[in-house]
Parts: sequence; structure tokens; C-alpha cells
Amino acid sequence: MSTLMPSQCLLSSLPPSFKKAVESTLSPPAAEPIPPTPLEVIDNGPSIFQVLNIFRRHWFLNRDHLIANILSAQKDESNRIFWVDFQPNFHTHLIQQAIALLPPHCPVAKGKQCMFVFVLEVLASEGPRPEGSSSFFELPKKNS
Repeated sequence: MSTLMPSQCLLSSLPPSFKKAVESTLSPPAAEPIPPTPLEVIDNGPSIFQVLNIFRRHWFLNRDHLIANILSAQKDESNRIFWVDFQPNFHTHLIQQAIALLPPHCPVAKGKQCMFVFVLEVLASEGPRPEGSSSFFELPKKNS
């Protein structure tokens, strides 16, 4: 003997033309999504500050060498560099070095963003520079 579900009993009493319409509208109850367990939550790795500190402690970048490999750069009204384009081979080299310094489980995209910030910090750094170094990053002083 077969057991009929309540919806099957209703369907048996309907004319055939209505059965198809009702069957197409009946669907199994939607399954509720299971929340991820803590182990399944994707860890976003170290913070940007941790990555920047790794770069600051372990990566020496020569400012003059960076300047020599720049194709274009932009400053804002406050005289701060906010964009730099490097020669393609040099850019690739910088990316490879940055990725090599990243801690385990650090997303590469985060490492690239931190590298860009670090490069801007190095370029904006003030301090003693060799005489005759590039004047591109120093705005000419107005004579009053």
C-alpha cells in the first residue's frame, strides 16, 4: 500500500488540465543556507599595517633608482605624489619582490596595494640626497 502526501491527494481530485498547472507551481521547501563555521570563513590575512611594517623593516628601495625608472608621476595641490607609472620591467620586478616578502595567507592584491603605498612613502621621503639628484619631485620655489 502506498502512502499519499496531502498535496498528492489534492492533485488526484483535480482535472488533468489543472494537475499540470498545480504540479509546476509546487516545489520542495527552500533549504535554508547553513552559516559557515569559523574554519570555513575566509581569512583575509594580515592587516595592511602589518604588511606595510614588513616592507618597512625588510625592503630597502633606493629612492633615486625608483625615480630613474618612472615613466610618469602626478602630484596633488598639496604637493604630494599620488600616482606613479614605472617602466614595465621595473614594475614587474617590484611586484615580484613585494610578493616574496608577503607573509603566508596574505592576499596578493593586498600585497600589491601595500607595495604601492610603500613606494609612495619612499618617493615622498625627505632627508639627505646626493647632490644633482632628480629635481622632478621638487617643485620649483617661487621667487618673491
